[in-house]
Amino acid sequence: MSGLDWLFIGLYFLLLLGITWWVIRRGQDTAADYFLASRNLGWFIVGASIFASNIGSEHLVGLAGAGATSGVALAHYELHAWCLLVLAWVFVPFYMRSMVYTMPEFLERRFSPGARWVLSIISLVAYVLTKFAVGIFAGGVVFATLLPEAHLRLFGATLSAFWVGSVAVVALTGIYTIAGGMRGVAYTDAAQTIVLIIGSVLITVFGLARLGGWHELRAALPSDMFNLWKPLIPAGMEGTWAPVRETSRIAWYFNDYFPWLGMLFCAPIVGLWYWTTDQYIVQRALGAPNEQQARRGSIFAAYLKLLPVFIFIIPGMLALALARTGKAPGLAGIVDASGNAIPDAAQAAFPLMVKSILPAGIRGLVVAGLLAALMSSLAGAFNACSTLFTMDIYQKLRPGVTQHQLVWTGRVATAVMVLIGLLWIPVIQGGRGLYFYLQGVQAYLAPPIFTVFFFGVFLKRLNAQGALAALVVGFLLGVFRLIVDTPVSLQLGTLGHGYAPGSFLWIINNIYFQYYSLFIFIVSAATMVIVSYLTPAPAADRLVGLTYATVTPEQQQQSRASWTRGDVVASAVVLVLIIALLLLLAQRQTQNFDHAWRFHLGDVPGAQETAFDDAGWRTLDLPHDWSIEGEFSEQNPAGVAGGALPGGIGWYRKTFTVSAADSGKVVFVDFDGVYRNSEVWINGQYLGKRPYGYSSFRFELTPHLRYRARNVIAVRVDNSQQPNSRWYSGSGIYRHVRLVTTGPMHVDQWGTYITTPSVSDDASRISIRTMLRNERHVEQPVVLNTVVYDSAGREVAAVSTMGRIPGDSVAELVQDLTIARPVPWSLERPYLYRAVTLVRCGNRLCDSYTTSFGVRAFVFRADSGFFLNGRHVKIRGVCLHHDLARLSGNSRSCGRWGSTRFGRRTIRPRPSCST
Repeated sequence: MSGLDWLFIGLYFLLLLGITWWVIRRGQDTAADYFLASRNLGWFIVGASIFASNIGSEHLVGLAGAGATSGVALAHYELHAWCLLVLAWVFVPFYMRSMVYTMPEFLERRFSPGARWVLSIISLVAYVLTKFAVGIFAGGVVFATLLPEAHLRLFGATLSAFWVGSVAVVALTGIYTIAGGMRGVAYTDAAQTIVLIIGSVLITVFGLARLGGWHELRAALPSDMFNLWKPLIPAGMEGTWAPVRETSRIAWYFNDYFPWLGMLFCAPIVGLWYWTTDQYIVQRALGAPNEQQARRGSIFAAYLKLLPVFIFIIPGMLALALARTGKAPGLAGIVDASGNAIPDAAQAAFPLMVKSILPAGIRGLVVAGLLAALMSSLAGAFNACSTLFTMDIYQKLRPGVTQHQLVWTGRVATAVMVLIGLLWIPVIQGGRGLYFYLQGVQAYLAPPIFTVFFFGVFLKRLNAQGALAALVVGFLLGVFRLIVDTPVSLQLGTLGHGYAPGSFLWIINNIYFQYYSLFIFIVSAATMVIVSYLTPAPAADRLVGLTYATVTPEQQQQSRASWTRGDVVASAVVLVLIIALLLLLAQRQTQNFDHAWRFHLGDVPGAQETAFDDAGWRTLDLPHDWSIEGEFSEQNPAGVAGGALPGGIGWYRKTFTVSAADSGKVVFVDFDGVYRNSEVWINGQYLGKRPYGYSSFRFELTPHLRYRARNVIAVRVDNSQQPNSRWYSGSGIYRHVRLVTTGPMHVDQWGTYITTPSVSDDASRISIRTMLRNERHVEQPVVLNTVVYDSAGREVAAVSTMGRIPGDSVAELVQDLTIARPVPWSLERPYLYRAVTLVRCGNRLCDSYTTSFGVRAFVFRADSGFFLNGRHVKIRGVCLHHDLARLSGNSRSCGRWGSTRFGRRTIRPRPSCST
């Protein structure tokens, strides 16, 4: 940190001091002023304060770290700007009409005082577990990264930079929060929003400049990191209902790499709870003078909420790319020797970017933005917590207290909660990551709150007993999961490596947090509905204006008068931008298509038709070999040479859906191997036949797909013509199947052909032939960028070529480049380079494709034999007709050591990966 950096930081604190002093001079010693700024906040202040409170520590530290480890997967949460529109149009009218101070107070009016008490307690616990602890922890991470030498001796103990930073952030934030109340928080948030956005944009700009641009980022990272929708089962693994977590097999509900099912159904539950019912966010809207200002502030916040993908997730990905390519040595510590992100070290990705790539002066401005984010989120949590405790608990216990006593109590409550938050920091340090921790805890506590609020305003029949039961049951389920997870996070005693595999607690601890959250929601919703209908309906007079069915005509007219056509257009633009971002982050996708096939041994007329009833067929996962399941017999037509096992005819069917978002894309199905005479249909349409059983093949499904509807793929396999092999071949779909979705302009199947025409110690010439397929009817200009990386992820060569691909055709582009001082591929060290192909159509990335290759030169000489890289090598091996055929045709994925004797080892064939 230079003197210029400290100057900018000093100016930032002077700004905070000035705002705080101005607020103190205008403040009144009343609960309305301290907790809601006298309900006098304009739409700009409301929107900026919502954004600054949300975009805090978990984003600067946690979300950037998640970007480095997982790519854009968590962008789902940041694209929840639409939830703010739900706040603006659905809930703001109810909140502003009721003139409540807190969310539990609104719940009391809709249901009962008991519901208010329970929600107040849940909310306070949630703030301790998330907002306080996360904010304090993030402050420590920032200080430990930027000022590692900062230490403090206190009572004979030495506090590290982490703890110095944690306490400093708390103290500085507490000063202006306690002094200025909600007005101080809101106005400092508005100023901090400007500093935060400018600082974060600068880190993105300088990071892209250091790396070499967006195309370099795409080239440096795996394409999966840019994929917003992750598969239900990790690629190359077998999914199962059984509670297992093995190298090649995993329970689908254990997969924690952000599968699409959780993002689609669970993430919105957490998002709607957070943005529409959480005191931490909604308190800003409650501070507006009327419904119009509250709504417009919420819409403005929705626009701001679109920024985090670009100013937090992308910097995290930039940090990983810079570390892998060696362009920022200060970031090398966040990756391992293979170039993969180290989760714990990646937590410091954002502050390390600040420290490593920014020039003096700019660094100070961005550090000020860091501090702005940390302090704004903490300040919002402090004020929300003090409001909840004071208005929902203390005032209930002592209804006759003065306004001055209410304000004083809120300040004391804040101080106590901060101390509790400090004690909780070690738990987060043991977790997977800051942002993961936050999403996990929120996912356990949010579902019952979401349930009672949303069901409460839409269903007037639901009553206080149902709401209270849902809150209690849901809260207990969430706390139970936290109790199970916390000892493992802290690595207490014998739980350093988790619970005993297969035990009940081990299963609970391994269930993906989004699925467990969805379970809590389903139980809470069922509890609320069942209990409500088993008990008397609520009195009609207490529901007036609190549900959509009981809003009066006068209230409807007031709400209608509070919005204009401009508000509707502004909201629609937010939705359009979200859809555009979803499409931008959806490139080539490769989906594991091995799971949940139906199989029948024997020929069945009409099995290719969509309406065919296959309910009685066997369910299994691929790869599969039906021959090994039969009986050995010399009488089988295959004969002894073919394994003496039966052949025959078999049918496979699979039902699947395709998202409407893919309607403009091209969809293929890839079969790695089917033995043999395979014929394929999609929705009853015949695609073709592959007679040979030892070659991979592909069919395009696009013309026959039904989007957002049921699709059926059927495969008939005929291995009845025996004998047809001199070795055991197996029967069926014995290798993997994939569903590939890409744009109309893309790299063709196996579309790159890489050779090394000349190899020397000094340099190697690389020739790359790329086949590009244009599925559109018109010519498409393209730019083909190819970047070569070494095994550590460092760029070693790059080339760019322009071309024009005629419509409905395939064209080849040839590129040549040179790798200086190449590392040769050899038997002792099979060193591989990685060529990343990027196809650009104008300013848009059409496709990306990765090919691994080795640099080597070999020659056969009649008089002396085989030479690899100039060294004589004797070729040793066997004629292997079929990989481990004695284990069955699907042995690559399903073979296990077991019961059949082979020399010193025993092998047990596992005939199918069936369920």
